Amino acid sequence: MENRIALSVLAGSLVVYLLYRRWSKISISDVPGPRWQSFWTGNIKQLRHEEVITMDTEWQTNFGNVARIWYPFGREALWISDPQAMKYILQKSGYAFEKIPERRIAAKLIGDGGLDGADAHVISIALFGYRTGCLENEDNELAKGYMNFLPSSLRLMFETLAEYLTVPIASALYLNLPTRVAAKLRFNRNVAHRVAEELLETKLSQGLPRTDKRDLMSIFAQACKSMHAHSRMSRYEVISQVRTIMFAGSETTTNALSFALLELAKYPHYQRRLRSEIRAMEETVRARGDEISPAEVEAMPFLQAFIKEVLRLHPLVPYMYRQPVANDIIPLSKPITTRSGQVIHELPVPAGLRLVLSIPSCNRDKDIWGEDAEIFNPDRYLIPPRERTIVIEHSENCSVSVH
Repeated sequence: MENRIALSVLAGSLVVYLLYRRWSKISISDVPGPRWQSFWTGNIKQLRHEEVITMDTEWQTNFGNVARIWYPFGREALWISDPQAMKYILQKSGYAFEKIPERRIAAKLIGDGGLDGADAHVISIALFGYRTGCLENEDNELAKGYMNFLPSSLRLMFETLAEYLTVPIASALYLNLPTRVAAKLRFNRNVAHRVAEELLETKLSQGLPRTDKRDLMSIFAQACKSMHAHSRMSRYEVISQVRTIMFAGSETTTNALSFALLELAKYPHYQRRLRSEIRAMEETVRARGDEISPAEVEAMPFLQAFIKEVLRLHPLVPYMYRQPVANDIIPLSKPITTRSGQVIHELPVPAGLRLVLSIPSCNRDKDIWGEDAEIFNPDRYLIPPRERTIVIEHSENCSVSVH
């Protein structure tokens, strides 16, 4: 009898606890947003497959700067373009918002992206002084290693499944999975490591570079031969860093150049101004017998304004993914009206909720940039700025700039 009573009390307590957890959990179900495209892919496939800004514009028009969207397998997430919310998540809150785990694990599987041959060629020359031959020869081994590296549909599948993997399991799959995609990953790794080793060997065979040499390969070579344990890098560390830098270029290098050339083609008067400024700087530098340095590049105001405007309208990494470490309250610059009609100025979010931060929407917000937010206009950076918050994202690992 006593055992039955004890079991009944225990079962009742468990039910009460579970109901309490359910009712007390922070919910975003009252936040308006689109329906999922499918249970399996949610709305994420739309973001990845549609042209950048397409879905963002639709959601911003229909729901404002915050919307509840769906991750694969029916999981809720928040799409955010509110500048104050993004500033809070990426800057003010420190480490309270971390990268989502599936992207960290996916980085182990796919190297967090993939270059094409042109990317690898440009990055290798610019950073390491190495000509890959990717542009001249499509059968080049490095070009093959990066060409069509991982289709976007497979990348989405990997990132979705990666959430449920541990690092050891991900590494085991990377090394042993008998599929064409896994074989492509391993081929890329082997080729990139071999090229990186050749770069290091070439630099070391030329003798220890001068300490004033600031190209990356010289710095790596100096670190490899350093007499100080705290600054010394092993050969494997150097080779891994070279490959990481090549991956970090991803499609971003080619995309940035492509969009810059597109805008120059659309606006010949900007092309003439840019050419005039660069030629003037060249004449000044040559007159004193020097070459253009990074300092001179930064001293050209229109060139800098042009680059900023390219990155504003065509951000290289359109979305950043974060999740709160603990329950938090996100401030909003504009209130939103919930499904139930409540107007809220801040948004409670539960720990672990996926947050998709939309850089393109924030960078085209007319409340920030004015009525010409959709127009390519480098001169906006040359006139005295009014008080405003501007978010310009350069890469996944780069800070957000606030002006």
